[in-house]
Amino acid sequence: MSGSSSLRLNGAPTNTMQIRVEGQQANNNRLISRSDQLQPSVEALQEMSVQTSNFAPEYGQIAGGLFNLVAKSGTNQFHGSLFEYLVNEDLGAGLPFTDSGNGHLLRPPNRRNDFGGSLGGRVWIPKLYDGRNKTFFYLAFEAFYQKQTTAGILQTVPTVAMRGGDFSGALTGKVLGTDPLGRSIPENTIYDPRTNQTVGGQIVRDPFPGNIVPPSRLDQVALKVQSFIPLPTRPGILNNWDQSFVADTTEYIPSVKIDQNFSKGKLTFFYSRYRGPHYNGSDGLPIPLTKLRYVNTLSWTTRVNYDQPITPTLLIHAGVGFVRHPNPDESIPEIQNYDALGQLGLKGALFGKGVPSLNNLPSATGGGFRWLSAPTAGRSGSTSRPPC
Repeated sequence: MSGSSSLRLNGAPTNTMQIRVEGQQANNNRLISRSDQLQPSVEALQEMSVQTSNFAPEYGQIAGGLFNLVAKSGTNQFHGSLFEYLVNEDLGAGLPFTDSGNGHLLRPPNRRNDFGGSLGGRVWIPKLYDGRNKTFFYLAFEAFYQKQTTAGILQTVPTVAMRGGDFSGALTGKVLGTDPLGRSIPENTIYDPRTNQTVGGQIVRDPFPGNIVPPSRLDQVALKVQSFIPLPTRPGILNNWDQSFVADTTEYIPSVKIDQNFSKGKLTFFYSRYRGPHYNGSDGLPIPLTKLRYVNTLSWTTRVNYDQPITPTLLIHAGVGFVRHPNPDESIPEIQNYDALGQLGLKGALFGKGVPSLNNLPSATGGGFRWLSAPTAGRSGSTSRPPC
């Protein structure tokens, strides 16, 4: 395994293996890191075999290996199943070397439910049709829900004093040198750009007294953007914000298989649908600074196979399949429709709907703060429709 659901077999490069569902290829050629988004639920499978070497002549275009998935079929008897897999932080161990404050280890919220069921048998319509030995169906369904709070890395945000222009707390007492006027240069000094003067061919500025920028000099648009930056959750001026965000996951995988026996041949139809709406780029930041994007992933896997014996040693197998995997990735509506002119006070007619790119937020210049980057409203994504 190598990240997401990418697969490598026998040391071969990623996605050189092949996945077959009902005898036909079902690789995700558009997004190779998510092969699982084209596969049916485990509850729908009768058999999975893996071959890594000495392939039969029928298997080609494979370097690493082959996964062959066969879906369950109905029988003359009706059979069904139900399952539930539950995860809850109260049932798990706490994080080592932590303290919740009441004598227990911390247990971050982690709620996970993987459930579903199946039903199979012969097609039977009372007084109209009895498919015994002829027509069979198998239905399967799986749903996955997970609610989880994820902790990111420590980030740096401005302190309350800095938001008002007071950077006196950034002074370390360390002197970096002297300027052309012979004045010392304390580390993290804020200089007044309105006091430029040229001394010996060099531009020199005066520091703000006490390293405090007067409130009247603070830009109102910048103050509005700054108001969206979260307040510190830790003391100090560096690594003072615990990044955390909700990482919910939702998936639905229904499938159906129909088998029809004729006097000499057999027709099989299989259909599976995956839907996994989720968010990408979670960062715990509020609108409009968040990079959060919405991805409504869908996929369809369809198979039709026909088998016709000609002689005791000759069988004709014909099949057609279709795979579709749209994966639109776009900013959330609150970002795309954000009124930058009205909400931030920006002037000019160059801004339409959406959040403008705030290029200086992720810089590490000035006092050495590492800001979180802000988004540019937009959308991307593509659709893959490879025939099988």
